[in-house]
Amino acid sequence: MTATRSPTPTRHAAPSPLTLETLPRRQAAIVGAIEWARLASPEARRLRELGFDEGVAVEVLHRARLGGGPIACRIGRMTVALRRAVARAISVSPDALPAE
Repeated sequence: MTATRSPTPTRHAAPSPLTLETLPRRQAAIVGAIEWARLASPEARRLRELGFDEGVAVEVLHRARLGGGPIACRIGRMTVALRRAVARAISVSPDALPAE
């Protein structure tokens, strides 16, 4: 007599949240949330002054070749450079509309 095993249920890891740091280049996205508490006060103030807030369209244009370099992104008609730690605090969701 052979014992049969029931298949083990496959557990899928929850998808990791997409941040501005991990957003693919040239992929339009919408800012979903900003973890203001992770940012220093001057950084948070700068983001607000530049127009970063929930619901704003954003797109990554360029990343420095070295892993720790800045990320250039477009918000509205502006191009801004952000440190990786700042980009990591910005959660985004891909936009269904193609980037212009």
